[in-house]
Amino acid sequence: MNPENNLTPTSKICRQPRRNGKYTLFVNVRITPKGTKPQYKRISFGYEGEPETTARVEAWLRNQDGQQGDDAPLVETVSSAPSIALLAREFMAFARQDYPPTSKEPNHFFYVLKPFVERYGAQTIQSFSLAQLEQYRADMIASGRLCRKEINARIRRILRVFKFGARRRLVPIELNQELHLIESIRRGRLGTRDNPRVRSAPLQDVIATLPFLSSPVAAMIKLQLYTGARPGEIRMMRAEDLDTSGKIWHYTLATDKTARFRDPDDKRVISLHAEAQAVIKPFMRPSGYLFRPADAMAERRARDAAARKTRVQPSQIARHENAVLYPKEMLNDYYTQDAYRRCIKRACERAGVPAWHPYQLRHTAATAIQRAYGIETARSVLGHVASSTTEIYIDKRTEDADKLAEIQPFRGVF
Repeated sequence: MNPENNLTPTSKICRQPRRNGKYTLFVNVRITPKGTKPQYKRISFGYEGEPETTARVEAWLRNQDGQQGDDAPLVETVSSAPSIALLAREFMAFARQDYPPTSKEPNHFFYVLKPFVERYGAQTIQSFSLAQLEQYRADMIASGRLCRKEINARIRRILRVFKFGARRRLVPIELNQELHLIESIRRGRLGTRDNPRVRSAPLQDVIATLPFLSSPVAAMIKLQLYTGARPGEIRMMRAEDLDTSGKIWHYTLATDKTARFRDPDDKRVISLHAEAQAVIKPFMRPSGYLFRPADAMAERRARDAAARKTRVQPSQIARHENAVLYPKEMLNDYYTQDAYRRCIKRACERAGVPAWHPYQLRHTAATAIQRAYGIETARSVLGHVASSTTEIYIDKRTEDADKLAEIQPFRGVF
């Protein structure tokens, strides 16, 4: 930001954005008399919202009191009370530095705070109240777009922002305590709805879709079932992350979703048995991502060329060569989350089976591992820190209840 853009006949407090997401307050004061060539001196106060900055602004404003006449600087004052928009900016700058690059939490906070700031951003923090937070939640419920768990999660994130502000002395302690009096919505309360729980993808449906998928996508699906890995862990698999020296190959992830809960040296390692290795071998390369959309595109073109019954025209060859030399759209080096999901959805439509999504494969693998080897083995394979997290991925068993109905141990007791 060029200070010359803010030079005016009067002195006003300006804001300049910084790379860390914060804003500095400064003022350009004219140091030459009126009628001569204007020259200005820049006075910087510090980062907006900090107590020291507020004190410097107030001291500077007090020094301007008593100056009269045409040459007295006219000051456009700023409120010393921070706004909710400022609190949100401060928190987002902190979140982007605090969370690891692979974490999606900063994005979650951004999408939660965006509508909240659009509604209350201009309001000062001190004037916000518990009643307004409850009304904001009531409006989310009335919209009907969000389920109960998502509404509770959004309110928790907003409360965390105010708690952060209380630590930074931007939010009064009393206000933070008052806002935390709001209770989470229980199931079936306040007219909220609950989305159905994510279930395992039926194995027969998965197998039915494989013939309608390209080789890279089919390989990723098989690897998910073999390893119980997250879709992103398979999509981003690289040759340099594989250790192929032993009988069992090891795929060491540079970082993963739960890396921040473990020691830096405790990397997530996925073991690959002989069948998983056979799936990977056709896609092995010296370096880089294994499963690329370009491979699927080349496979489709080769299939179309083999099925062609007419001669290729010279104009078509020229267009193809032009497309290779000057591509209008560059393909990614790996499958994105949306691309992977769309491929599976289209294959389900062609196979005539109910649609399922990639993350259901993790549930399918978790359920099978738990039933065969127990919850602790499933927790270790899936890379969870706590078994309670693994239980979320396991379908509830009904076999035990069925056995009880068959045995009927209390028959004749009554």
